[in-house]
Amino acid sequence: MKQTLKIFLPILLCVSAIFAQSIEANWTVQAIFTEYIYEVRDVYPAPGTSPEDADLTYTSTVSWPSSGQALWSTPVTSFTPGDTLSTLWLPFPNPDVLAMAGALLTGDPTSPGIALDVFFDDSGDDAGNFEISGGSTFPTTTTENCSTAAVISDADSYGQWVKQPGYWNNTDGIDNDGDGEVDEDDEGHSYTFGNGILESSILALFSAPDLVNGVYGVDYGMTPESYEDVNGNGEFDAGVDNVVGGENTAMPSWGKSIVTYTYDADGNQIPLTMNLYWETHPGVLEDSGIDADGLVNQSLGLPTLPSDTVSVTAAIAQAMAAGVEPVNPTDHPVIGASGLDPATAAALGMIPAEHADSTVFLWQHDHATGTLLPPGQQPYSHGNVSANKGVLFDPTNPGFAPTGGYMTLNTLMAGQIFGSFYSGYLQNGADNETAIISAAGAVGSYLEADSATVGNAASPTLLGIYDACIEAGADETTCQGAVGTAGGTVALTTTAAVCDTCYVDDSDVTSGWEDYYGYMIPTPGQLVVEVDNICVPIHTTTRPTAVFVNSIFLSADESAPMAQEFELHGNYPNPFNPSTTIKFSTEVFSDVKVTIYNTLGQEVTTLFNNVMNAGTYELNWFGRDKNGAAVPTGMYFYRIQSNDRVLDGKMLLLK
Repeated sequence: MKQTLKIFLPILLCVSAIFAQSIEANWTVQAIFTEYIYEVRDVYPAPGTSPEDADLTYTSTVSWPSSGQALWSTPVTSFTPGDTLSTLWLPFPNPDVLAMAGALLTGDPTSPGIALDVFFDDSGDDAGNFEISGGSTFPTTTTENCSTAAVISDADSYGQWVKQPGYWNNTDGIDNDGDGEVDEDDEGHSYTFGNGILESSILALFSAPDLVNGVYGVDYGMTPESYEDVNGNGEFDAGVDNVVGGENTAMPSWGKSIVTYTYDADGNQIPLTMNLYWETHPGVLEDSGIDADGLVNQSLGLPTLPSDTVSVTAAIAQAMAAGVEPVNPTDHPVIGASGLDPATAAALGMIPAEHADSTVFLWQHDHATGTLLPPGQQPYSHGNVSANKGVLFDPTNPGFAPTGGYMTLNTLMAGQIFGSFYSGYLQNGADNETAIISAAGAVGSYLEADSATVGNAASPTLLGIYDACIEAGADETTCQGAVGTAGGTVALTTTAAVCDTCYVDDSDVTSGWEDYYGYMIPTPGQLVVEVDNICVPIHTTTRPTAVFVNSIFLSADESAPMAQEFELHGNYPNPFNPSTTIKFSTEVFSDVKVTIYNTLGQEVTTLFNNVMNAGTYELNWFGRDKNGAAVPTGMYFYRIQSNDRVLDGKMLLLK
């Protein structure tokens, strides 16, 4: 497949050569913001899928006492093709956080951070090549035993890239062409164009779109998504309304760059900053998420499930407020629970009342334009965690009602005892009523109640379930199955009603193990289950934005302490000839603009006008104006703006 791409390389490079805006430079990454969308996909034999899908599943399960030595397992969550399994943002907004990326992603404090130094060659015979230098690292994932984990890998590699003609962005508000108005014909200091990666051993491949004439959702990217409002309520209802759109165009994986330019000491226009965005999907052209035959085989290993630490606390608080007996607490997360909205958490006293309308700020992308947006407010969930072990708790589940809303050892044993005795008696020719009485009685006996009393008391309820099932038109086998499913719960409820001293609700403790004549047996209590590792078939959409700077002009002072305020550290040398370095700090991610003025207050040039991450920076000025001409000897002023904050300095050029 990569050899095929090489055939088209000379053609594509010819296209890229017809415009002169070069990005040739050694680029150092300052920030990376990556959005991952994991969508459940169809499996083999669906068209385009791999036979390797045989081991994949749509159902997550838990086991007790562990996945490796399971005595009991049950499904917890099922996924359907088209479901969004999760949306994950990994923001590394400044060099300090990039340096800590390994520890943040892997939990290993010795793991290296993210460091990318990339040279893009954009001239001569080597145009279209790029090199990621030695010592560079990047984040990726590895999956073992259906457990996907983040790792930091070496990025040292070579590759090939391509670009399409783009357009200038007038971001400085200046009438550059002298027609009396600021309009789209005024070339600013930044240039936007489509770019692509044709060859890489570490990156998914993507194409360079025509951003001048092309349309997102038609010529590149994904078609716009909407839905058919089946029930007419004006809202999207999962499982009811049909999703329309979201299909691949002819170029689903694409990239773009926004490059700002300035002038060096010789008056040459060279790039200063580059925001590189791309969107990729699994496929042959991307050389990602496929098997050796080009069939999609992408999966995600899930060793954990969404859980929370507040469901039980909330149930206790609600019961006490209602004046009823509360459930027992737990020391473990509740598997499959999703936390509480802040209003509910505040009403229950879990968080201060003034936080009832709390939200979280999450990064966002404008997918159609490939633009990183400022963080926006998103709903906040209190107490949600991702857990590998925990308890099953659901006070609305009738099967858990006799044991305080929990899955406990008594819940498990009652179901297994009833099912075993009931099916055994039926197989040995007993009538349905006798089988029910005997099975329910066996559960009562396990709990040290009188078996005959429990069996006879439970019989009417279970016979009623069977008769109702038959009257509904089901066959005998189906209705016996309904009795078997409900039998353990009915037997527990009946035992609690007829035996005051029987230990039915064992949710007040956590189940453990004890020695019984040389055998280890479980003790009553809440069952702590383990999430079974599963591999889910997925379609991953990856949307990174990487912020690079040309190391000649702008560098981060990594030896400086973490920035605590917006501060100017002056420029050096001062006086200078022909260049000087302006040093400043910003403690927040912000829009930063650095402008040079003469003594008349006229703008000489804009050195920098882009987003900037928190940190301490050194920015070089080579004594050139916005047109690349050398400026005369004299006093000059510089203004640094960070959002709505301003700092000013002055410097002297002596020739």
